[in-house]
Amino acid sequence: MESITEKPVFVVNTHGHVDHAWGNHEFEEVYMHPADWKLIKPEYMTKERWKGFCNKTMAEEFYIGPDLREKELRQQGIPLPIVGGGRKIEVIELSGHTAGSIVLLDSDHRILLAGDSIVSTPILIFDDYSTTIEDYRNSLLKLVEREGEFDVILAGHYLHPIGKRYLFDLIDCAKVILKGCAVAEPIEMSHMSQEPAWIYRKGLSAIIYNEAHIKE
Repeated sequence: MESITEKPVFVVNTHGHVDHAWGNHEFEEVYMHPADWKLIKPEYMTKERWKGFCNKTMAEEFYIGPDLREKELRQQGIPLPIVGGGRKIEVIELSGHTAGSIVLLDSDHRILLAGDSIVSTPILIFDDYSTTIEDYRNSLLKLVEREGEFDVILAGHYLHPIGKRYLFDLIDCAKVILKGCAVAEPIEMSHMSQEPAWIYRKGLSAIIYNEAHIKE
């Protein structure tokens, strides 16, 4: 960053998961929605959870990084609060994947930075960090009211631009699950949770969930 700008650099976390927030300690100024602060606290991200994440990550086929298991990367203290609002880059709250998930709208350049809320991989709505599919769908419907302000979605995983069809397919996917009509398949997610998980696909979208996270 210092090689391309002399302007101040700060971090905005789209949510509090380890694969998005564990570089926070390298920056002086970090922002995160308060609803996700708990996800980075030592009481939640224990050393055991951290090592489990490291073991999974390092076992992936294309991992070429260092051995992370003995490194202490948890941020000391909590980030600065960020909530919906703003001007140039607008923060839009989009709970579902986590309670404090946000997306960032750059309407001047017609780009939506979506974190893990709209991705080309399955959306995870299970375990104790998620809210519900009902909550997620309601958040997406509010975002649809703004869809005329962006053309491209930059997702948090598989880092290439995706189109707005993913947004509408995710809404349809959630709708079918909420109606109780989804023909879902069990999926192995024991590396992330002890809860059972099911996956349902609709168009380009997919949601991984369980019964406890469908409705409030």
